[in-house]
Amino acid sequence: MALLAEGDLVAIEAKYHLKCYTMFNRRYNVICKQTTVSENLEITAENELLQFIKEGITRGRRVFALQDLTEMMTERLEQYGIQKIMHRTRLKETVLKNFPDLTEEKGIRDRVFIMCSKTARKNISDTSNISLYLQ
Repeated sequence: MALLAEGDLVAIEAKYHLKCYTMFNRRYNVICKQTTVSENLEITAENELLQFIKEGITRGRRVFALQDLTEMMTERLEQYGIQKIMHRTRLKETVLKNFPDLTEEKGIRDRVFIMCSKTARKNISDTSNISLYLQ
């Protein structure tokens, strides 16, 4: 204990017991795997939402309520077992980044809508632009 009071563990060449080090590495690997699995599921849910928007636009839908999109995303994450509340602003930024032809419009009572013009619908519906909109 007196050696630890000096404070510089590297200088005193402190080392783990082999069993302690193995347990530490196993716990660390489990945490890393859980993080990557949940991140992959979040990306999958996001891609599904973007695909939903693209399909809606190709069918002629011109308006998407941001609140509805946020609820859909949150429900999808819950189906994957991820308890996370999706922030509307981040979701809006993601949608507008992936669909640059869409615009944000504010409605009554601070409701936010994502609008699609006719020219944007034509650009998004064009199959040659799929890679542009879903990266």
